[in-house]
Amino acid sequence: MTMDANARTLSRAALLSGAAAAALALPIASLAATPARAQHPDLARYLWLSRPETRDSIRAPFTLDGVHIYKKGYYELCVAFRDISVDPTIGYVQIDPRLIDALWEIQQYYFRNGVSRPIEIYSGFRTPAHNELVGGASRSFHPQARAVDFGIPGIPPKHTGAVALALPSWLVGGVGIYADDDHVHIDTGPRAGRVWCNHDEHTCSAAEI
Repeated sequence: MTMDANARTLSRAALLSGAAAAALALPIASLAATPARAQHPDLARYLWLSRPETRDSIRAPFTLDGVHIYKKGYYELCVAFRDISVDPTIGYVQIDPRLIDALWEIQQYYFRNGVSRPIEIYSGFRTPAHNELVGGASRSFHPQARAVDFGIPGIPPKHTGAVALALPSWLVGGVGIYADDDHVHIDTGPRAGRVWCNHDEHTCSAAEI
């Protein structure tokens, strides 16, 4: 995957989006979208990631001006999304910047509510062979570097999934809430009909989110 114009420049809409903003004590149903970026439109956006298997901890800015991708920081963050099952020269790719954008929004929501922890990346890019080995869907967005499985220590996947769903569909498409495996899946594919719970991928009911 090579960096194209979409990877170099954040969309105007992405810069003005906001994650759900409400106190953690409120019911998930009370989450309401508010613009996080518009509060500080000119500041660098830092994302804090960790990869438990490799013990990587990366905190880097992916934009310095709120408009353009800051390549050095973006490349550093992409390391956390690599396929660690293969040689680094094969497993490292440039992840869809919208995923980084979306994770930043989610992390900012928790930061605003007093949760200062890294987002743990469990699976980002997968080679087609690795995706097949782990039973990934044949049309999975992981081999396209457009999907990530992640969690936040101490936060239930249902809550994080609800925060992801509060983001607009042009930023986060599919959302999978894996309470059994303690992680959330997001991708930049379409949203319509692609919200599911656990491995049977049935549509989540309101009671499950």
